Amino acid sequence: MPPVTSLPRPKDYFGQDVNIAARVQGLADVNEVCISATVMEAPGVADIVKSRPVSCNYENLKGGGQKMEVHRITIPPTQA
Repeated sequence: MPPVTSLPRPKDYFGQDVNIAARVQGLADVNEVCISATVMEAPGVADIVKSRPVSCNYENLKGGGQKMEVHRITIPPTQA
């Protein structure tokens, strides 16, 4: 019988980072992506989003206990 748990693989993510990512993305509206300030500051991200409208707010995240800087990136709807 295989083990119930296994060692994490190199690309597995656990804990607080996953919780924050899920809560930040849960703030997004239709045609929008939300990312944390940490993600926005990651190498290459500014180049990816520079052609899109971006706003920045401070949001209370459930279980976070403090406000977090969240960037909202608008993605225009595609025409069918």
